[in-house]
Order: sequence, then C-alpha cells, then structure tokens
Amino acid sequence: MRRFSILMSGILLLTLSSCATTDQGRDEGDASVEETAGTNQPSWYSALTTSKSDSASFTGFARAVSADREEARELSEQTAIKNLRFEIDRYAEEIRRELTAGGANGSLESAAFIRNLRNAVESMPVGDAMTETEFFGEGSVVHAFTRVSISSQAVIDMLSAQINHDDFVELLRQKAAS
Repeated sequence: MRRFSILMSGILLLTLSSCATTDQGRDEGDASVEETAGTNQPSWYSALTTSKSDSASFTGFARAVSADREEARELSEQTAIKNLRFEIDRYAEEIRRELTAGGANGSLESAAFIRNLRNAVESMPVGDAMTETEFFGEGSVVHAFTRVSISSQAVIDMLSAQINHDDFVELLRQKAAS
C-alpha cells in the first residue's frame, strides 16, 4: 500500500511539474495580451471575446501569429469561422433548451435531434459571411486579426431549411423578430 501511495505521489508530482512553465523573458517578437491591448490590434478585437451574437448578426473572432502573412491570415480566418459556428451552435442549443424546459417537447431531447442540429450548424455554408482581417506586426512576426460575421436572418433561414421541427423553427423565427 505504501508503494502505491509513493507511486501515486510521484505521478502527481511529475504531472504537475510537466504542466508548469518557466518564464524565460520575452523576445521583442513575442506578443502578449498586454502588448496587443492598445494600438497593436484592431479596435473591434478583444482577446477575451471569441464570439458574440445580437439580433443583427453572429460573429466569430480570432488572432493568429506567423512569420508568413498568408499563413497568419488563413489560420486566423479558419479559427474565426470555428468560433462563428460555436456561437451559432450556442444559440441553437439555447433555443432547444428553452423548448425542452417544461418537458413538453421530448423529441427535441432525443439524440437524433441533437445530432441533426449539430450537423446542421457544422455543415452550414458560411461563404456569404463578411470576413475582415487586419494585420499588425514588425519584422518577421505577423499578427492577423479576423472578424467573420453573418446576419442573424441568414442563419435562421439556413437552420430553418435544415431542421424539420415546427416548434424549433417557430421559436427561431420569433426570437429573430424580437
């Protein structure tokens, strides 16, 4: 029993030490939240916000760093689109939960419906989304900041076309109108 306790202590210590980081100072090319929190980022960007939505649109944000400008843009755009999809998924899940809160819509709690809803969001074409990328950087480091937005009405229309559930679609449209 004692060997087991010592072994577990060793594993815990090894795990904790491998998670620890050492600060070896920053090179001038390194970027941190504090350094990008002023003139080194677009006014619309916040490191604390990856996505948001309102009655007009859904938006995903991202930042990528690379030595190559095109690579930074591509990585930033891909991540912003993932964050946009996350925000749309969060909204759809909020509506699903609202409808199932009273237990009246058991079909919305089925694994099949949830899977279909997630797949509808994941396969949603976002080609019409407005994409804006701004670059900051000096020397060999480029910071690409991307914002991808799509109108709430476009999202609701696409989800309504893919989801075959009258109550869900009705609440989607009601929330859009309010």
